[in-house]
Amino acid sequence: MKPQFKAWYEANDLKEVYGSSETNFVLYAMAGRLLNYVRWQVGEQYIAHLPKSLTALYKCSQILWRNGDSTDDARRELFDDALKTPIRDGSKHNALITPLVTRGEIEVWLEKKAGISASASGIGSLSTPKPGKGNKNSSRNVELLTIKVHEDIFKFAKTGRKVGSLDLPVIQKLQSEVEALISKYDKGRAKIEIVSNLEDIKKTYEERKSPDFAKNIK
Repeated sequence: MKPQFKAWYEANDLKEVYGSSETNFVLYAMAGRLLNYVRWQVGEQYIAHLPKSLTALYKCSQILWRNGDSTDDARRELFDDALKTPIRDGSKHNALITPLVTRGEIEVWLEKKAGISASASGIGSLSTPKPGKGNKNSSRNVELLTIKVHEDIFKFAKTGRKVGSLDLPVIQKLQSEVEALISKYDKGRAKIEIVSNLEDIKKTYEERKSPDFAKNIK
């Protein structure tokens, strides 16, 4: 953060609202800027398409604004593509940007679509490891199986109450049991590796518990 911004932040006692980290303020500011852009420049009906997650909203803003301050026609077209153009998603056809999209999915799409990496597009602390990527130098590089869980894991009411048939403790227990099973067969030989996305799931889970402020904007 620039010294001038830090001084302004402290002078206005914004840490009482956003905490001691100026990053929190940036997240809310850019999310609000994106909501305003979509409402007035794209169409109010698309507000309902935006992510529920604050960090995913911030990541969407990075499609539009380079380093938070500049954009151009190419970036606007890229954002329209992410918001409106259907992509194949299992048995469905949705655009990239939906209420359930995560910041990690947006980062993967940005890098694939426009060559924009997470580290080059904004706050580095928000970057998320790509799913399924382990140690590239490891000789344990033969994929055996993939475990996926239902998207109900991220399903919450607007009040933050958990709904849906799957909850976080269930998959935490599942991973523990899988790790125990692997340990039994591997017997300390380090021939089998688990690449887990549990920490990213936990972060998204906590984000989704927050009230959906995006859809409450009139």
